[in-house]
Amino acid sequence: MTKRGYKNPPKAHQFKKGKSGNPKGRPRKKKQSSSDPGLDLIASVHRELRKSVFVQENGKHREISKLDAFSAQLVAQSVNGKPSQQKMLLSLLMLDTHEETEKQTLEQLKSHDEDLLNELYEQLNAIGDDTPDDGDGLGSDVDD
Repeated sequence: MTKRGYKNPPKAHQFKKGKSGNPKGRPRKKKQSSSDPGLDLIASVHRELRKSVFVQENGKHREISKLDAFSAQLVAQSVNGKPSQQKMLLSLLMLDTHEETEKQTLEQLKSHDEDLLNELYEQLNAIGDDTPDDGDGLGSDVDD
């Protein structure tokens, strides 16, 4: 007969070979979606604004996104003379105008930069054609 008792459980109650004593194990740590909590908040706000709500306009029920409902409230309160909402609406409009102007400026700069680079390339090619090459890859326009 085999020993039983302290540290010697019966064979039927011993762990099976290859099986852990805690098959489910400790739950894994939840992954952080990002190291910046501000980004998590922004993502959460975006998710919430995409959800829909039911509103009643002129006696009719319709479903719109929370962002559309927020925008409608903002404009309505601005028109009714609420200064804080007017300020927010104006700042949003200025932000949109600023982004549009920034895009136009960026496009203008890109085309201007391309023109300058093309002009510089042509000048360098012209200089390279005029000066004799002494084999070191550098032009000889430096006085010794």
